[in-house]
Parts: sequence; C-alpha cells; structure tokens
Amino acid sequence: MKSILFFLLFFPMITYGQKAKNWYYKNNVTVFDTLSSAIGFLEEPKIEDWESIQLYNLDKSECILQEGYFKLRDDYEIFAPIKVIGEINEWYQITTEGSKLYRKSDSTLTFHTWEEHIVNSVVAVGFNPGTNPIRKKPNEQSEELYYDHNQFYHPIKIEGDWLYVSKYDKDYGWIKWKSKDYILIDCFYLL
Repeated sequence: MKSILFFLLFFPMITYGQKAKNWYYKNNVTVFDTLSSAIGFLEEPKIEDWESIQLYNLDKSECILQEGYFKLRDDYEIFAPIKVIGEINEWYQITTEGSKLYRKSDSTLTFHTWEEHIVNSVVAVGFNPGTNPIRKKPNEQSEELYYDHNQFYHPIKIEGDWLYVSKYDKDYGWIKWKSKDYILIDCFYLL
C-alpha cells in the first residue's frame, strides 16, 4: 500500500518534462499545446487602452471583446500573448473566443515568432533537470552544469532546439526548449 501511495504522489514529478507542455493556462484554460498550434504571438506589454485593440470576425466585421480577455490573469494588468495560428493576406488569424482576424498593418500589437516571444517576453523558464539538464554547450554530449532548484533561470537566446539561460543575472548554460513539435519548458511571465 505504501509503494502505491508513493507512486501516486511522486509519479507526476518523475514524469515532469517528459511530455509535451501546455504552454500556458489563461483562466484555467489551455491556450495551446504544441509548437505547430501557433506560428507566433501578438503581444504588447504596455497597452494602456485595452479598447484600442481592434479584432475582426472571419467575415471581416468588427469584433469587440471584453477587456478582461486580454489579461494574463484577471487580477493582473498584464497583457496575455494572443496565439497566431495563420496568415490570410493582410491578416493574422488568431484564436480568441473563436477564430478572429487582426490586421497586420495595425501597430497596436506586435507579431513575435516563438523564439522572439520566449527571449523577449518570458521572464523565467522551468524545466526538468533530470531529463533536460543544463549543458555547457548546445549539444547533448556537452558537460552538464549544476542545477540550483532555488534559482530562476532566465531566457537569453535561442539556437535551434537550445535555449541559453542565465542565473544570478549571469550567463550560465543551455537547455533544450523544444523537441520536434513539443515544448519542453514552462514559461513564467511574472516572478
């Protein structure tokens, strides 16, 4: 009985990092699951007038969403990145309360690729050092570096599947941020 209880309690920790990550949750809803589910993000962390965000329905009629939709969490005044799932001529196709359109020429929001988003918008990353150890160089044969579980790891730059991170505000080492279509890290927008 004790071994079954141990397994049930610790199995989620053992498997952490071995499965595809749900990128982030917004109000307890998974926003997306895999890299191919988005080509990038629309974001702008300093929006003061939420109503200035102009979205359109697929028939190009104007669409107005409630202000709260754009918040990372209801209790924070921080803009949540909007998943871009495709491009249609002069439009980005996004998922927000169904499929919507955002005009590419509108400068209210900025389009970022996955790599730009992680390096420029994510404050810290989480990962499983057992299955995804920090490496001195961006390859799996490189020397493993010490992982401090009491430290935040901050994204610095990306080279292919590898993400260079810092700790204690000093450059540190490389971890894998993706494997094929799967995300191997958790992203934190607040500390």
